[in-house]
Amino acid sequence: MQTHPALVPGRVVVITGAANGIGLAAAKRFASAGMKLCIADYDRDALERAGQELSALAGEGAVRLVPADVSSFDDVRRLKDAAFELGDVALVMNNAGVGRGAAVLGDYDRWRRLVDVNVFGVLHGVQAFAPELVARKSHALIVNVGSKQGITTPPGDAAYNVSKAAVKVLTEQLAHDLRRSRAAASAPTCSCPAGRSPP
Repeated sequence: MQTHPALVPGRVVVITGAANGIGLAAAKRFASAGMKLCIADYDRDALERAGQELSALAGEGAVRLVPADVSSFDDVRRLKDAAFELGDVALVMNNAGVGRGAAVLGDYDRWRRLVDVNVFGVLHGVQAFAPELVARKSHALIVNVGSKQGITTPPGDAAYNVSKAAVKVLTEQLAHDLRRSRAAASAPTCSCPAGRSPP
C-alpha cells in the first residue's frame, strides 16, 4: 500500500488525546511503521500507561510523553517544542476531544469546556504547528479528527455537534489557506523596467 511521502520511519508523529481510543490506535500503527511519537493527553496516568505500551513497539527513546490540556495554548506550544526536540515532525493529529455536551439551552459550563477542547484545542494545534511545518518546506500532514455528527448534526447533543461542525469548517479553511499561500509562493515574479507595469 502506498503511503504519503511525509510518513517516513524516524520522523515524528504528534498525537493529542493519545492515551486511548483512536489516538492510541493511531499511535500504535505509526510506531509499528518505525516512526517516533510525541503524544499528549490530559489524563497523566493513562498517558503513562500508553507510553509504556508504545515504547515496547517504537523502541527506547522513540516516545515522548507530554501531559497537556489542549484548551491551553501554552500547553500546546510546549507540546510543539517537545515534538521538534524529538525530531523532524511529519504529522500532527489533533485528536483530543470530549463528549457528553449539552442542549442549546443546556448547561453553559459544559458548553464552554466542550468548545474549549474540541474547537480551540484543534485551533491551538493548527496555529502552533502549521507555521513551523510550512517554513520547513518538507512533506508534512495535519489531521484534525472530526465526527459524522459535525456533518449530519442529529438532534440530542447540540454542543458536540456544533463543535465537530466547527472542526470540519476550520479544516476546510486551513486547506484553502495553505493552497492559496502555496500558489502565491510559486507564482512567477515580474522584473519590469522602471516605470512600466507588468502585462
